[in-house]
Amino acid sequence: MNFVTNSLKSICTAFGVHTWEQAYELLCGNRHTLSIQQHRAELLLNRIFFFSSTFAVLTPAWILVDGLIFPWPLWVELAVLRILAGVVFLAIAWQTRRDASLMRARILLITLLFLPYLFYFVADFMLSRYGLTGIQSATADIYRLLPFVIIAGLSLFPLTLIEFGFYALPLLALTLYSVFATNGVEFNTAVSTVWLFLLILGVSLISSLNQLRYMISLTSQAAYDVLTGALTRRAGIEAMELQFRLAKIRGENLAVAFLDLDHFKSLNDTFGHQAGDMALRGVGDRLQETVRKIDTVVRWGGEEFILIFPGASCAEARVVLGRLIQAGLGHRPNGEPLTASIGVAELRLDKIRHWKELLALADSRMYRAKDAGRARCLDSHDHELAWHDQTDWALDTA
Repeated sequence: MNFVTNSLKSICTAFGVHTWEQAYELLCGNRHTLSIQQHRAELLLNRIFFFSSTFAVLTPAWILVDGLIFPWPLWVELAVLRILAGVVFLAIAWQTRRDASLMRARILLITLLFLPYLFYFVADFMLSRYGLTGIQSATADIYRLLPFVIIAGLSLFPLTLIEFGFYALPLLALTLYSVFATNGVEFNTAVSTVWLFLLILGVSLISSLNQLRYMISLTSQAAYDVLTGALTRRAGIEAMELQFRLAKIRGENLAVAFLDLDHFKSLNDTFGHQAGDMALRGVGDRLQETVRKIDTVVRWGGEEFILIFPGASCAEARVVLGRLIQAGLGHRPNGEPLTASIGVAELRLDKIRHWKELLALADSRMYRAKDAGRARCLDSHDHELAWHDQTDWALDTA
């Protein structure tokens, strides 16, 4: 029992897994953050582009080899098949240059994996109709290596365990069929072929999961601010771009709040940067506790934060901000409440065309709130609320 336990611990350590949450992240992508999903989509599409464009060139180029080795009718048939496959590979490469999404990457990867198998079965049928010997037979055997190349290629894609099984199991079934359905193949040879395929499959699985774990680790470290737990500015820009694009595609609304802590420089100057860090950490906790699960908190810089509200109007964002104001952002070391100036903008009412305009408008309203005396919020409806008017705010958002 101890041997099994220690073995499992060693395997988990090898994959960088120390918690059930990390294990679940390798199992499926349901809990991956938007930043991780976006990075994974981009990485998958870039590698699909590399493979598909490479095959788009090499597949038709092999016609020269076929023409030198195979007899006249056969190499022409293979040439037509290779040209058609090259065109499809080129189409896959072209599709990767469009908007990066995980769904698009998955569909293109399915196509990329199963197209060579289709090519292999059609080519194998063509080759089996001819009595090939010598160098012709040896060249024909090269075609039978294609399934191994495909399954080995899976090792270069950061896939979850469920995704890997979704791609690999049908490939394994096709390989088993091609091996045992081939006439004249000895049983021992067939078993050895399947064993080699399973060995390569296992190595590919380990490599794929390790890539995913490494990517999640790097993305998480780069995406989250250590002090506040909010997204960093770079990750926030990516989240903003993605949410804006999704809102446009789905015809939904999107609201953004730009929040700047009031007189924060004086807090640092008077009580020290350690006290300032403690205040920022508390603000980050309050923001995370108050927003909805689908909302995003970004530390834009220094004492500035951005709240992204998918599918929300200014009125709906005010409900969340109302809870934030009622809960408060904490206190300064001298006991005074920590307040903020907030500007809110929304996609529809403000007729925004680009996410930068949405952010700039929220920023502008935040500065108007500062000019109006700080500790207040301004939005698209020209609603204004001072920080101390918590009761009025609650009535306004009811």
